Amino acid sequence: ALRVEWCKARARSLRWKEEVLLLCEEIQWMREFSLWKARWWRDQIGRREGISKELEEGMTAYALQHAVFEEKCAELVSARWDYLVEHAKGVRPDI
Repeated sequence: ALRVEWCKARARSLRWKEEVLLLCEEIQWMREFSLWKARWWRDQIGRREGISKELEEGMTAYALQHAVFEEKCAELVSARWDYLVEHAKGVRPDI
């Protein structure tokens, strides 16, 4: 009976370790995606040809607005979740 309980406890521990690992990876992916999307928006600037100057200015402003939004999202992810990742690494250095 003791071995069975030990096996169950070990299985729970391994599942939680996997959950923490997945959570840390998802946080990293959220940050990376937001930064990628910000770069993508900045790359869109000046890609259209044959449009009026006013339209080009508007599209540039729109792209920059979205790029800044995505950069802020990446900052918010870091500000809100980095402490959790650092804590997880402190508890489990193998993460």
